[in-house]
Amino acid sequence: MVGLAWHTGTMAASLRIYIQGDTLIHRADSRVKLVLLLLFSVGVFFVDTWRGLGLYSLSVAAVVVTGRMPLARLGALSLPLVVLLAFIWVCNAFTFDVGSLAESGLGGVSAGFAEGWQPVALAGTFGFVPQGCMFALFYAVRILLILWASFAVSFTTSVEALTGAFASLMRPLRAIRVPVDDAATMLSLAVRFIPLTAEELALVRSAQTARGARLRYLAALVRLSHGTHPLDSALVSPRRHFKRFHGGALLWLHPANQP
Repeated sequence: MVGLAWHTGTMAASLRIYIQGDTLIHRADSRVKLVLLLLFSVGVFFVDTWRGLGLYSLSVAAVVVTGRMPLARLGALSLPLVVLLAFIWVCNAFTFDVGSLAESGLGGVSAGFAEGWQPVALAGTFGFVPQGCMFALFYAVRILLILWASFAVSFTTSVEALTGAFASLMRPLRAIRVPVDDAATMLSLAVRFIPLTAEELALVRSAQTARGARLRYLAALVRLSHGTHPLDSALVSPRRHFKRFHGGALLWLHPANQP
């Protein structure tokens, strides 16, 4: 019963991405948040120094603290991407051909303090690449900052406000017959895609576990051999969300329903 209650609580906590609040970030205009998110996402890729990346990191940290966003939830939703970025980091930090890298050389301010360091042989031709390690870490931090910035918008802005903001920003495109309402709906879901998918995976996993499903490695292989998997419905749920939300958003965006 305790396990069932825990999974039920997890499911209830996973039903909403938007976190209600009355902070400065919550009260900010949705259009302003979207424009700042766009500028942040573009600007972070023009930074090529650790000092500049540190300034962007401080700005994200300030938004997270000001918006009172739960760090545990941010970390849990970031975990799948962190695993992928960790794999990329390993591929760049280690090599099976130290000699070729030592001859070709690496450079760039993104390597930070490791700039100019030569690969270190660990066992035969296998070795550690200090500059590759710092390069991969630099780009991983870039991607994580963009992810957390999108979380900051998703956690502090309701889906209706996001859709309305996109529709407002793209309103001039109506003159050339662009389906602004449909585009606004898709963009709103795109901003929330990663947190929405992560929440769906947690929800489906909790539901399957509460029903007694075994999600261990061997059990998953057995399910896959029969053409099914306990998390299959996680791929169906976002589509169902889109159909349900699309109809409601179009109704809400209709001129007759606007204040």
